[in-house]
Amino acid sequence: MIDLAPYTDGPRERLLAALIEARGGHVAHAALAERVGVEPLRLARLLAGLGEEGVSFETMPGRGYRLVASLPPLDPARVERAAAGTRRFGRALCLAAVTSTNDVAVALGEAGESDGAVVVAETQTRGRGRAGRAWISPPGVGLWCSILLRPRVAADAVHLLTPAAALAASRAARDVADLSLLVKWPNDLVARPAPGAASGEWLKVGGILSEGRTTGGRLDFAVIGMGLNVGPLPETAPSGVATRATSLTALAGRPVAREDLLAALLRALGPLLATVETDGLAPLLPELRVLSPLIGRRVSVATGGRVVTGVARDLDAAGALVVAADAGGLERVVAGDAHIQEDA
Repeated sequence: MIDLAPYTDGPRERLLAALIEARGGHVAHAALAERVGVEPLRLARLLAGLGEEGVSFETMPGRGYRLVASLPPLDPARVERAAAGTRRFGRALCLAAVTSTNDVAVALGEAGESDGAVVVAETQTRGRGRAGRAWISPPGVGLWCSILLRPRVAADAVHLLTPAAALAASRAARDVADLSLLVKWPNDLVARPAPGAASGEWLKVGGILSEGRTTGGRLDFAVIGMGLNVGPLPETAPSGVATRATSLTALAGRPVAREDLLAALLRALGPLLATVETDGLAPLLPELRVLSPLIGRRVSVATGGRVVTGVARDLDAAGALVVAADAGGLERVVAGDAHIQEDA
């Protein structure tokens, strides 16, 4: 077993864990400061910082602080059953507050943990997306999870795990919430904007981050990190997030249980991973094409310090977006940020 302290024992992680473990009850200021191991003034600064990151809590004189979350805390037993009920996945860690679930999954991989371990957290303090971007992960809002794999793919094919995971998440949303989420290349789950929206951009529901570790040029293990907005986004969420994102609960018009979503996600993911390991991405392309909001649209794609504009024509078996460029010819874009240039 790895030492989780580097990922769970910082002041912000201890503070969040104390509020989460109170399960909606208040925690007195002095007790909270003692639990976190900081002076009261430092505690106030930590709380203010968390508020700026979208963590919602209330203060009641004489009673202390209470976490305000749109969803009940994760049930560790149900998380474990979600993983145990599949062929490929087994061991599951359900944690309160961590730096990043990917951090923990990578540490498990380096410690020799076997294929299929699942790490789920109520909140992340340093969640990350593609290209090192921060991923806001407040408690009681999303399914923040990472999966350790030792897949039978080449080291340069780890990125093919991302569309497989995105497709699994789309299928899970359909099974659990009867929602049609689209897979926006290269790693986003999106939903159609509200009627009359000024922009053709789709609202973000989730994102995938796959990373691998190699030894001697061979893939040792890979980690798929997923962040899915499940409950309503808090009013305290940074404005840039609130205007570009939505959640499964908001789209479905009813509560969605994160444990049920995780179970459906893992059930869908196992066979998709097996397909990629055996036959590559090609068998998944028909469904990914149908679910792409980009194909047939004018797009601009920032890649490698330049911008490719044109009409997105296809996705290929190497995971690239094929663009009929304004400059002429077809361009294969392996990685980048794509934006729709026309209204939906």
